[in-house]
Amino acid sequence: MRKLKSKTCLNCGILYIPTGSCSKVCSTSCYTSYSKDRRKEQLWGYRRRQGKQVGVGSGGTTGSGKNNVMYKHGLGVCQNNRANIKNAQRYCGHCSKDLIDATHYQWVIHHKDHNKYNNPEDGSNWILLCKRCHQVEHQCWKNYEGATTRSKDRSYQEGSEMPSTQASIAAGSEIV
Repeated sequence: MRKLKSKTCLNCGILYIPTGSCSKVCSTSCYTSYSKDRRKEQLWGYRRRQGKQVGVGSGGTTGSGKNNVMYKHGLGVCQNNRANIKNAQRYCGHCSKDLIDATHYQWVIHHKDHNKYNNPEDGSNWILLCKRCHQVEHQCWKNYEGATTRSKDRSYQEGSEMPSTQASIAAGSEIV
């Protein structure tokens, strides 16, 4: 059996007699910490080659809110805090309907000044409304004034007689 020269441990730096020709560390605890550090270095090297930033967490350099380099108008502030706003306000701002058990289809976060780009972080421009009150606030019924509907049955031409079911509906009588 061949006698091996003493080596310096790559983790703690002390001299030790290796157990084999490929040995790099002196003990199991040194091996654990050395391999963990080595994996981190390998990962950083891989990320460096891929062109990714090394040594920062997820989005660590982008900042948050208006400090973010990609910040445009703050729409995400409102959307990201929807659940918090609902829990904080809980009731509709106009009719006082309890919205705590309502699904997201039944309530809206409304901008008081009607400017969707005005999104202060303190939420002073937002009010929680039920869908009905939101429609009233924006006067959505005005979009339907004077609107006409088209019949699905296009078998008749303009000026010709309507089918009997449509004629009875137009006359206001019930179909039996």
